[in-house]
Amino acid sequence: MALEYLDKIGKAKDQLKNIADTPVGEVLYQFANDSIQKMRAIAPTSSGTLKQSLIWQPVNEEGKQGIDFIADDYWDYVNSGVDGIGQSAGALPNKYGTTYSFSQPAKTSSIGMSFKQSIQTWIIERGIKPDYDDDASYESLTYVIMQSIKKFGIKPRPFVNNVLNEKTFAELEKNIADAFLKMV
Repeated sequence: MALEYLDKIGKAKDQLKNIADTPVGEVLYQFANDSIQKMRAIAPTSSGTLKQSLIWQPVNEEGKQGIDFIADDYWDYVNSGVDGIGQSAGALPNKYGTTYSFSQPAKTSSIGMSFKQSIQTWIIERGIKPDYDDDASYESLTYVIMQSIKKFGIKPRPFVNNVLNEKTFAELEKNIADAFLKMV
């Protein structure tokens, strides 16, 4: 039949390489690895769990190939900061210009700890001891720290924004274009 050549249209996609096996993939994956290392290096030291949650994974969906960055769900609170609410007279809250405020429910880690539990864990990890070594003293210390954080907010620590920004994406774009030219 004269139109048999049409049977072969679309079959070339089976011969396409996975992006990981190309110079473009190498550039993309190197960018992802480097970015994760840089983010971990500048993330606050008090967020050990957050640092460990920073990973990337390849995306291989229909028509899309790339990378996704993944972190515990509270990463943006640390990255962007949280405005304080200044509950007592004379206490001025810090306003960091973030979209987050302690007037909204706060998220902590993806392992489901409450704000109180995350503060208690932080106290233990840091080896902070109250004046008296009893449960009531730990409860009081936890309460004081929680109230201070709510009142004054959390200073932004832009560990993501300092790594993934216009400058790095422009450099990535150039490196991908150079890698693509190697392929053609």
